[in-house]
Amino acid sequence: MLPCNPFTSIAAGREDWGNAFKTPLQELLTESAYLDKVNATLGMLKEHTEKCRDCKWLKDCQGGCRVLAYGYTGDYLEADETKCKFFEGGYVEKIQAILPQNRRPE
Repeated sequence: MLPCNPFTSIAAGREDWGNAFKTPLQELLTESAYLDKVNATLGMLKEHTEKCRDCKWLKDCQGGCRVLAYGYTGDYLEADETKCKFFEGGYVEKIQAILPQNRRPE
């Protein structure tokens, strides 16, 4: 088994995620290192990362991409700085200004 394609290009992506030819798929999808990484919740991010815990954009960004967080910091529960830059840089508002029909209700 492999996680998403970007994950396979970083160190964590080269971990042993299990082999569906050797281990029943149900076991791999319910009790594995794979699930530890891909099932990160917003609660886990808030508990682990002060930046996410205090961020007004957390509900919108959903913590970003765990692969990018791992790639930049070495910790998959840290903030995804690419999402931080997007939201902190005002790009939501910039996109809404260009596409007013897509504005989020206040």
